Amino acid sequence: MRKELNKYIKSDVHKIHGWLEQIDIDYILEIQNYQNRSNICGSIGEIGVHHGKLFILLNLLTQKNEHSFAIDLFDNQKENIDRSGLGDLKIFKSYLDSYAVNKENIQIISANSLTLGKDFYKEVTSDKFKLFSIDGGHHYEAVINDLIIAEEVISDGGVVLLDDVLNHLWIEVISAYSEYKIKGGKLIAFAVTRDKLYLTSSREYAKEYQSVLQTAFGSKLNFLIKELFGDSVLTYYPRLFKTAIDSGNIKLFFKKPIVSLKFFFSVIKRTTKEEKW
Repeated sequence: MRKELNKYIKSDVHKIHGWLEQIDIDYILEIQNYQNRSNICGSIGEIGVHHGKLFILLNLLTQKNEHSFAIDLFDNQKENIDRSGLGDLKIFKSYLDSYAVNKENIQIISANSLTLGKDFYKEVTSDKFKLFSIDGGHHYEAVINDLIIAEEVISDGGVVLLDDVLNHLWIEVISAYSEYKIKGGKLIAFAVTRDKLYLTSSREYAKEYQSVLQTAFGSKLNFLIKELFGDSVLTYYPRLFKTAIDSGNIKLFFKKPIVSLKFFFSVIKRTTKEEKW
């Protein structure tokens, strides 16, 4: 499986339409490495798979006895009221055929997550989820609903990825997340990237995951801890920024133009292309 994973993250992921940045790929891989070391097992799942770009990455992190759940409206786009994504079952299945593993354990659920319920997986497996992505409807009701589902199905030490929490085009995501936390939501945020907020089941695991990310990427990134609705969240900026600022020589920022220019323009505006840092 490692062979398929390496091939996917190096080349095949770029063949699938969707939105997944390199830093999130790297974060997810380090999180999974920690889960393997800590014997945190279970299913993977995603609400809002689009064409499967992230779902297949998560699927490639499953063991033979673990399940993968893909939940999307797919061809029932009349219920996609905010037009966030455009799932296509035929395209999705074609990519599963090409890149997924453990295909016999993939469950495709064509449904609106508002009708899903927290027990949707129990007819298939009793295992809760080690990795669960929320990228379905970006309107308030859907995000609240999907966070509640994720809280119920995530395993101890499992990780939830909430998409577009800082995207100015989808401000109802952060609005819904704030309401979820204010009303006592139990998921604990521990890290944020431009596209995703990472949450887990307890403050103890949040600290563990922060340590994992800081150790893995401390040579590339300067990490900061910022508070978000009562949680201490790991954020970052590239070390190249700090070198330029501390020295007073902004030219150092452009010493490695392939990296620095990509990051520079990512700060200015969001694109729909994958970016490497």
